Amino acid sequence: MDGDLLEDVWQQMSAEEQSSVVAELVEALEKLPSVRRSDEGVNEILRKTLCEEGDEVLNSFEQPVFSGAPIRDF
Repeated sequence: MDGDLLEDVWQQMSAEEQSSVVAELVEALEKLPSVRRSDEGVNEILRKTLCEEGDEVLNSFEQPVFSGAPIRDF
């Protein structure tokens, strides 16, 4: 991803901006357990993120992608 690291800009952000980031992160983390590898939207995001290595890496995932297990268990 392009852009600044959050840790590099956090102190420059207003309290309102920081609260907004935290709220969005909490919302995303609450949704994470329901993400399934079989969801085409998830597959598309993984393909874009993983680029050329996508197919090989995608095929190595178990369902569900995010089950609370350590990454090595995917």
